[in-house]
Amino acid sequence: MQRLQRPDERLCVFECLEINSDIRSKTQVNQLRSTNAVLEWFNALPKKEMLPFLVFDIVDFYPSISEQLLSKSLEWGKSYTRISNTERDTILHARRPLLYDDKGAPWVKRNVSNQFDVTMGAFDGAEVCELVGLFLLSDLTKKLDLKSIGLYRDDGLAVKKSSSGSNTDSIRRRRRRKKKNLGKDFP
Repeated sequence: MQRLQRPDERLCVFECLEINSDIRSKTQVNQLRSTNAVLEWFNALPKKEMLPFLVFDIVDFYPSISEQLLSKSLEWGKSYTRISNTERDTILHARRPLLYDDKGAPWVKRNVSNQFDVTMGAFDGAEVCELVGLFLLSDLTKKLDLKSIGLYRDDGLAVKKSSSGSNTDSIRRRRRRKKKNLGKDFP
């Protein structure tokens, strides 16, 4: 199986980089983009030994990003930066992979009406993942009672305001509701 790199993926990278940068600076959410950034954020937390942490992983993040979730993320992003219809269409169109088998014949997913796919390792996959991550991080920051939260790709670490059992249960219940609403696997 061979995956062809498409010109719209290259364009999508540059569009997403600019969009993500604008959103990150305007929302001030803590989207971490490297291992060093994670370590800097964690090391800057005061009295770590006294803090109650919440660790989460968005299971199968790349392949579980649906067209609906990416569209919601782009619509949300429009409130922070300019996203033209052409940029939106390019980003969504680049999610239609071109795959060929060893004989050069096009490969198409069976029993799937929508060929939408955010592929891990695709030229623009990380940038699309970051855009959706910004949307989810902003939503989690608003809805959960947290001191601080950081997200690196699909891995998150949050500092809870309270270590009480009722606070933890409340966060867990809200995460379950969020999981049902977005179709994501938050543990």
